[in-house]
Amino acid sequence: MTTGQFGMAIAVLVITATRLYQENSFGIGVCWLGTNPFDYQYCRYSYGLGAISLGFTVVLAMVQCLDCEFGGVTNIIDTIFAGLGLAWWIVGAVLIKERVDEADSLNFPQEGERNAVFILAVTTAVAFGVCFIISSFGFLTSLWNSIRGHRVEVVPQRAPAEEIPQERPVEAPKEDLEKAEPVKADEPVRPIESDDELGTAERPEA
Repeated sequence: MTTGQFGMAIAVLVITATRLYQENSFGIGVCWLGTNPFDYQYCRYSYGLGAISLGFTVVLAMVQCLDCEFGGVTNIIDTIFAGLGLAWWIVGAVLIKERVDEADSLNFPQEGERNAVFILAVTTAVAFGVCFIISSFGFLTSLWNSIRGHRVEVVPQRAPAEEIPQERPVEAPKEDLEKAEPVKADEPVRPIESDDELGTAERPEA
């Protein structure tokens, strides 16, 4: 995009210098913009239109080269200079169109060159307008991402789960534990030899 803007600004300068402003053999110059050929202010304005546009284009090219390093700052600069270039060429196209119509009404020569300068002015204004829209979108996107990045995300805390009471093992009374005789592990188990040892055990009837 900047290459096209640079080329169109150069074209305006070249057409103005070689076709719209001319000098005769006596060194007297004429300008074929406006109603008075000996009034050079409109040719000077055409020079300034292209020269200042070159400055805007150079700044935009430098900003695009630094975009990867500085991020959002370059979007701001890009938007500002693209907007300035857009306004500059809109005003220039309006003024050039008025001078072209005045010169054409008087049948001055170089009609095609005058209209070419006007067409270049409109085209360059459109190019700066596209750059302004793109850079503005980039600036707003970076601004929105910055705002979102600084937001504090509130995470709702869950209520702690209710603790389920655990049943405790039933312990024997301390008195019974004290009365209980300890079991000797080494003591052998004696087999029962007679029915008298069974005490009052009942036998099943036949």
